[in-house]
Amino acid sequence: MGIYPEYFKHADPEIVETCDKVVKFLQQLGGEVEYIEIAELEEVKVSHIIAIISEFVTGMKEDYTEHLAKLSPEVAMILSSASSISALTYVTANKQRTRSINYLRDHVFNKVDVILTPATAITAPRIEPHHLTHGLSDQKLTADSMRYVSIGNFTGIPCLSIPVGYDKQGLPIGFQIMGRWWEDHLVLRIGNAVESYMENKLTRPKVHYDILQK
Repeated sequence: MGIYPEYFKHADPEIVETCDKVVKFLQQLGGEVEYIEIAELEEVKVSHIIAIISEFVTGMKEDYTEHLAKLSPEVAMILSSASSISALTYVTANKQRTRSINYLRDHVFNKVDVILTPATAITAPRIEPHHLTHGLSDQKLTADSMRYVSIGNFTGIPCLSIPVGYDKQGLPIGFQIMGRWWEDHLVLRIGNAVESYMENKLTRPKVHYDILQK
């Protein structure tokens, strides 16, 4: 199990403390931790944003032009900015994708089977009434929310997020497992072990829909 310490700890203290306990639990089950480094995370973050918003605006081109007034302000702003991204910038971002894939293959997954991180660096932010009418554009909030998902989403490795506790406000804290390409089964097996850590500890939210209930 690979952990990049500086990356793992780049989250709210409550989240780091909770996720540390999960790692110790997995060690008690026989898992071995090896400290790793994941290079160029800042480049990954920027390239990931460029790539996904370019693909957003391409996939939503008809909706964007015909239904702009129906989009929330922050979505309209993101799509508008994405429209100005050049082909050269998009191709450069995807070169970083290939570079990151090669790095994970040759320098991370040659040493460990999975990468462990918190799922997010913060718990869910409060939605204020004016956010619903005027939208919200907060780059720090977005960065904190997406810190641990960029590398997986960008490189296409299987990732699993599991609730493992709550902060002082009762908001859920997530734990993330990332594995090699095509090794979803291993990610799910470790996820199943993590779920046993939270057995009888999860609380049902006030608004709850059981999608598996017939």
